[in-house]
Amino acid sequence: MKVEFIFARPKGHYGTGKNSEKLKPSAPMHATSNGLGDLDKLLRSTFDGLAVKSGGTVLKDDSLIVEVEATKRYAAKGEHVGANIKITKLP
Repeated sequence: MKVEFIFARPKGHYGTGKNSEKLKPSAPMHATSNGLGDLDKLLRSTFDGLAVKSGGTVLKDDSLIVEVEATKRYAAKGEHVGANIKITKLP
């Protein structure tokens, strides 16, 4: 399973005045703010949300997940926030 969590950028990442649409050079790419949640907790809630036992419709049980690649980052300009999830059946 691959999961990419995409968060909206805080206004503080952008300049002011005529530069209000431009990212500051110091603006980070990855979402490391503790207010956005720990990656392990984001994954756990996603797994539960996909599992039938928790009301989801994608996975019979989240214990079937045996490999995970996960990232969290800020959205690029014009990109939607949310999560991109790709589930691949292992041979």
